[in-house]
Amino acid sequence: MKKFFIIIFSFVAIHSIFAKPDPNKAFYIQHWKTDNGVPVYFLRRPELKFADITVLFAAGSAYDQANLGIANATSQMISAGTHNKNAMEIAKDFERYGAEFLAETDRDKTRLSLRTLTTDDILEKNINLFSQIINTPTFPDAELKRIKNEIVTTIRLQNDKPNEFALERFYSVVYQDHPYAHNPLGNEVSIQKLSSTQLKQFYNQYYNRKNAKIVIAGDMTRNQAKQIANKLSDNMRPGQRAKKIKSTPPLTQSISKFIQLPTLQSTIIVGRDGVTRQYKKMMALRLANHILGVLPLDSVLFKKVRKDEGLVYGVSSHLLPYQSGGVFFVILQTKNDTAKKAATLTKLELNAFSKEPLHPNLLKIAKKQFIDSFPLSLYSNAALIANLENIAFYNQPLDYLQTFPDKIKALNAQDVEAAFNDLNNNHKLVTIIAGGKPQAK
Repeated sequence: MKKFFIIIFSFVAIHSIFAKPDPNKAFYIQHWKTDNGVPVYFLRRPELKFADITVLFAAGSAYDQANLGIANATSQMISAGTHNKNAMEIAKDFERYGAEFLAETDRDKTRLSLRTLTTDDILEKNINLFSQIINTPTFPDAELKRIKNEIVTTIRLQNDKPNEFALERFYSVVYQDHPYAHNPLGNEVSIQKLSSTQLKQFYNQYYNRKNAKIVIAGDMTRNQAKQIANKLSDNMRPGQRAKKIKSTPPLTQSISKFIQLPTLQSTIIVGRDGVTRQYKKMMALRLANHILGVLPLDSVLFKKVRKDEGLVYGVSSHLLPYQSGGVFFVILQTKNDTAKKAATLTKLELNAFSKEPLHPNLLKIAKKQFIDSFPLSLYSNAALIANLENIAFYNQPLDYLQTFPDKIKALNAQDVEAAFNDLNNNHKLVTIIAGGKPQAK
């Protein structure tokens, strides 16, 4: 089954998307629209012999409504058959020409991506097939049963992994009745109820040129990228842009939940609702998160919870902004007997981080490590295009990748403290403990 994942990367919208990137620097992003108005984002990488091409649709699980999992199921069925090829023929053609196709859905969007060699004859064949998949899927009933079984298997595997199980429970508590609350995969019952007719209706509503953006990175010229983008968008239906997802409700009270699992250790998640992709202090908040729970060996949580107290095997913090909300959380694992103590200490440290001044030396270490690791985070084309996709989908500045180091360098302790205080303004936290009961003493 094509993999499902959530991209965990955030950006800051300090100025317009049309801020001009420097053509003489690395990560020069070019932007235009196809002949029929679909936005295109292009980054040339002539050192490669391949290209990654993605079509993004505002068709994430937040648009599932009553049919939980339909957005993901639609994306998984997109390559199950076209007007002249079945699923097996599609898979064999991509394999024959050295291409890789993926369909992935998160809470905000669906991405249909193609990795292909850029030799002219191979590129043309793969783009033609990619265009057919996007624009003429048939959603055959015979394939739907197989896809349903694959999704249900994935849900069961996810539920068997304490970290993923606990994280989905965290989302449901933080977001309550909001469309972000449910698992993008849906659940076993909702998946079995889906029909080909429903998937076609979802496709017809959301897979259109008004709801699409195209991202290209790799070994080709701007003119080649233009031709490809026009080819992909030419046969898209007109349609309408999806309505903006409603804002997430603020967390107004602290909530703690224990979920018993037959495990020898507990997974703990402590966090709250976060910020949107448009949050103006995002760069400072990302640095705060880095200091709190990302910085290798020197993060605040690692020192306090792991090194000083020896309570956990690992601890990290995560900042996930979305279109209309976000989450911030700390995740850790510990013995069942020390789960409550570890959760309490984590909450104390989060609140202390909001109140205590940031040590200058820690800020210096964090900024250097963050800046030094940034190029490595873009080393692979897959990582690079994931960043381009977020820039495109969330209307972020075109010069983001070029200006990142200087913006991190310019931050001071007050910037970081203010951003984290915005996030944790009322000190309300959700705590999920998933594991076995402590042994009686």
